[in-house]
Amino acid sequence: MDLKKKNIGEVKTLAGVSGGVIFTPTLVEEDAKAILNNFIAKINDGNRLLAGGYIFMSDIIGNPSLMNKLGRVVATVYKNKEVDAVVTVATKGIPVAYAIASILNKPVIIIRRDNKVTEGTTVAINYVSGSTKKIETMILSKRSLNTGSKVLLVDDFMRGGGVLTGMESLMSEFDVDVVGKVIITQCFDSPREHEDDYLYLSKIENIDEFNGTFDVKLGNVIEKLRQVEKEDIEMSNNRYAVILAAGKGTRMQSKLYKVLHKVCDRTMVELVLDSLSDLEMQEVITVVGHGAERVKEVLGDRTKFVLQAEQLGTAHAVKVAKDELKDKEGTTIVMYGDTPLIRPETINSMLDHHENTNAKATVLTAIADNPFAYGRIIRDVNGKLVKIVEEKDATEQEKKIKEINSGIYCFDNKLLFEMLEKVKNDNNQGEYYLPDVLALIREQKEIIETYLCDDFDETFGVNDRVALAYAENVMRNRINTKHMLAGVTLVDSTNTYIAPNAIIGRDTTIYPNVTIKSNTVIGEDCQIKPNSYLENAKIGNGVKVLSSTISDSKSAILLV
Repeated sequence: MDLKKKNIGEVKTLAGVSGGVIFTPTLVEEDAKAILNNFIAKINDGNRLLAGGYIFMSDIIGNPSLMNKLGRVVATVYKNKEVDAVVTVATKGIPVAYAIASILNKPVIIIRRDNKVTEGTTVAINYVSGSTKKIETMILSKRSLNTGSKVLLVDDFMRGGGVLTGMESLMSEFDVDVVGKVIITQCFDSPREHEDDYLYLSKIENIDEFNGTFDVKLGNVIEKLRQVEKEDIEMSNNRYAVILAAGKGTRMQSKLYKVLHKVCDRTMVELVLDSLSDLEMQEVITVVGHGAERVKEVLGDRTKFVLQAEQLGTAHAVKVAKDELKDKEGTTIVMYGDTPLIRPETINSMLDHHENTNAKATVLTAIADNPFAYGRIIRDVNGKLVKIVEEKDATEQEKKIKEINSGIYCFDNKLLFEMLEKVKNDNNQGEYYLPDVLALIREQKEIIETYLCDDFDETFGVNDRVALAYAENVMRNRINTKHMLAGVTLVDSTNTYIAPNAIIGRDTTIYPNVTIKSNTVIGEDCQIKPNSYLENAKIGNGVKVLSSTISDSKSAILLV
């Protein structure tokens, strides 16, 4: 019986009889999706999963996204089962083992061949370590597996399932329970080179053959994953942002609302929006309150606005955006309008990490030399987030922790607004706090992740004029460094003031005490002499500006 020639009806019948599924290359997306859902609905402790057929493990290793898709399909089957560890002996199975472990938040345990880790296994681990979040990796020993542990076995394909059988026997010696088996085919350079193996798999007449080592075969894994998960991937690519900008900022001691204070000639809230501008957000919502009309005037049509008439806490601020977002599938990132130093690369990496790990919430963290006043990140022995402890509630030991909560979060959008309805204000301030959503998500046993920002300054929040000056210095250094690396000479970079959106051509020299304000464009081979001030100016190539003030003008002449 050649399953590649079977029609959909026969495949569905086989699925109904066995409680499993055999995918063939001829299945169309809708049928594949329906059959996978049918399989997941039927899965029980006796079922196993085989990812077989034309699978190129080199593509999986070199493609973190694809590796994660495969891991997600497998993890979907086992996520509601109790699994303590993912165990593998197979070099080719390492990427999938890591992908599954990443999503299930479990360690990978490697069985040594001849009491050593093979070179191929080491190479595979090195490949995937840079492609997934950090996964605890252990060598199989009595210390790495406790009696009664529940494990998921991952192996590559060998006709007859010999290695898998050996793994199962070894697990019984360690007195642990095997709750599932995932079989990965050999790394084929070409399907034709191993056609006999593929046909052997595709001509299975009895689902119990191979001693019941599998129930499901994905014919062409790479293509089928793209088909089966297309809808899910499209939904996960929906990204939204909520920027909290309603606070007055009394510590600024200013008539100007806090988020409208400038860092390098650009308001803080504009800089936050700038960090999102290239990330293809489906929607950006800015929560305004104090100074709402002025904030709207500055930001224009770059964002939608919702009004927080009363400032009742951060959870309440996000909640006022519910009419705009509550029914939408995807990921929402919550940010503050007073964090002007956050980089788009960090936001994008955090969003990718959140989605690739199937997390329902992700906290952006950072290491602070002086963590005073920040919430501390408390982790368990496996490195997982347990809770966030605020400064006033921290013990002396907890206060020594330098990893802090930045206040920037990613959430599953629908779950976020569902949980916001449950947040209470039974605290001394009578406010609704956004971190309380994390505790509610944890109660549902959903995945909560963290993403460590390499540079604490990116998470820096501005609350007073001292902090504003610090942010100005950091941003100025960042801007000046960018221009110098692009071929611009700054004679005295500590005394050169350039706006973030200014453009300067190569081989131009900027002398000390020069201020270049927003919307200024300077060509190549120019000289901007000391004490010049340029604002919304257009300077052509080869122009010398000598101690001049140029505003709202175009110039292509030599100024002397």
